[in-house]
This record gives sequence, structure tokens and C-alpha cells, in this order.
Amino acid sequence: MATIRNRIRRDGTASFQVRWLQGGRGGSWESERFGELTAQQWPYGWVPGQGFVEPEQDPDDVPLVEWSRHYVERLTGIDKRTRDDYLCEVDRHVSLFVHTTRAGLVMPATIGNITADDAQDWIRRPAAPKSIANRHGLLWCVVQAAIEPLLIGATRFYEDAMRSRVR
Repeated sequence: MATIRNRIRRDGTASFQVRWLQGGRGGSWESERFGELTAQQWPYGWVPGQGFVEPEQDPDDVPLVEWSRHYVERLTGIDKRTRDDYLCEVDRHVSLFVHTTRAGLVMPATIGNITADDAQDWIRRPAAPKSIANRHGLLWCVVQAAIEPLLIGATRFYEDAMRSRVR
């Protein structure tokens, strides 16, 4: 475990020494000096005092399969056979989609927790290139339909803010 030692220089400024035992018991002490402690940069997902923490879940988050079925059932301009084929794709393939946390925990995918890595793992399942392209296209449309209202709302907020700005 590392320790931080505060060192006062002759001119009165502080420097900090981080010391640790390299290699555990029986190892040698190593150290590194820093001019100031305020220049800390934590890795993404690191919460000081808690470690790597997953972001809190959105209470309005929806399971991916449920949202996908909702999206397909609301499509317009397609015949019944096409809708049934899409629903079959959702049941057979989108239902296999899972989310893996940074800690390695595998959990059900929701529209708010899926990542590009999850999509890569899902797409890698053996299939013909055309089938993979079709599944990827369906997933893209489902996710686009979920985030589009958020993007439109943000754009309108920005436009209203720009209109009301004093010149």
C-alpha cells in the first residue's frame, strides 16, 4: 500500500513523496516526488473513496428487448410479414444481447446501459455477413429511436437559448 509524505522545502513550499513497497514483503522501497497534490487525474469511473463505481441506473430505463419490440410494433409502412420477421429477429437475436460492466458482471441489457463493446460481443456471434448487417441495422434503428427524442429536446433547448440571448 502506498503512503504520501508531505515534505517542506527550504523555501517553504511543499512537495509530496509517494512511497510504496515494490514486490510486497521482502521487496525494496520505491518512491516518486510530486510538486503539488492538486494535479490529480482519476481514471474514468473512479470515485475517490469508493473505487470504480458503475453510474447510477436511470429510473426510466427500459430493457432492450422490450424497447425493441415496442419499436418494431410501432413501425409504419411495412407489411405484416416484415413486422413478424423483425419481431422474430428481436426474439432470436436481440434477446441474447447482454451488458458487461467494467467489473466483469454480466447483466441484462437496457437501452441506457449498452455500450459499443457489448454490441461488438453480440455481433461476433457466427452468422452470414448479410445477417450480421441486418441485425446491426435493426439494433442501430432501435437505439436511434430511443435517443432521438433526447437529441431533439436538447436542440430545441439550445435554439431557444440562442434566440433569447441578449445581443
